[in-house]
Amino acid sequence: NSFATLEQALISAPAAKGVWVSIPSHMHKEAILLAASHGKHVAVEKPVTMSEADTARCYEACERAGVHLHCAFQRRTDPAYQAVAAEVAAGNLGAITSIHAIFRDHPCPPMKFLLAGGDVFHDLATHDIDFILSLLGGELPSEVYARGASMEPMLKKAGVMDTATVVLGFPSGLNVSMELSRNASYGYDQRLEVFGSNGNMCAVENSHKVPMVAGNSAGIHRSGLSYSFPDRFREAYESELDLFADIIEGKATPKVTSHDAVMASRIAEAALQSALKGIPIKLDMAKVLEVAAA
Repeated sequence: NSFATLEQALISAPAAKGVWVSIPSHMHKEAILLAASHGKHVAVEKPVTMSEADTARCYEACERAGVHLHCAFQRRTDPAYQAVAAEVAAGNLGAITSIHAIFRDHPCPPMKFLLAGGDVFHDLATHDIDFILSLLGGELPSEVYARGASMEPMLKKAGVMDTATVVLGFPSGLNVSMELSRNASYGYDQRLEVFGSNGNMCAVENSHKVPMVAGNSAGIHRSGLSYSFPDRFREAYESELDLFADIIEGKATPKVTSHDAVMASRIAEAALQSALKGIPIKLDMAKVLEVAAA
């Protein structure tokens, strides 16, 4: 059945045990709070909300209602990213000394979406922020520095950046760099490289439409990249759905905790503020722990 509003759906289908929120990020909070108030488990595409405080509030509401909030960062279930995570966890790189991530979107989302809250920090960077932190055994960044720009005149006028570089500094000396863009013309570009103290590395490479390479006198040839996120992360999304079903049935718990989600939000906001102000932002992670535990 189809319904005009989420509230109408919740009233009309009282037997439903869960709600999957798949709407623009700036609309997440209202939907999560409404679903929780009806006693439904909630799954939501990242970010949980557009602010640290609202994210904490949503987790608190779900906890009070006795339901789970499952934040779906697709790198947590993607085979390639999880293979990198396994390599790091096995100690095959020694101590991690540098990480570089690339997120170049394709196709560029509609202008209406970008103007309503589709900034590259909260909408794109949070994916890599969450995954990178999941590799580090609890170490948190102490400083964020970002530079951004608007390639589209309408976005520039509105103060919305569509291109950015972010650097995270960690107490251990680890440096993380991220490239973000809305404007890749050649396909959905998703890469990550981790380099270790023993000189070893592991990386996520781009997914191509057809996994075949041809070589001839004219050079090396291969198909283009995945068109966009539905085909690049199809397997990850299927795993997210399976996990949510298990959560509803009491067979599993969310991979992303309230602490994880709050940190991703806080770091993304620090990057945005750094880019707006042109200065490094020192992070008080004690505050994150306090909010996440509230």
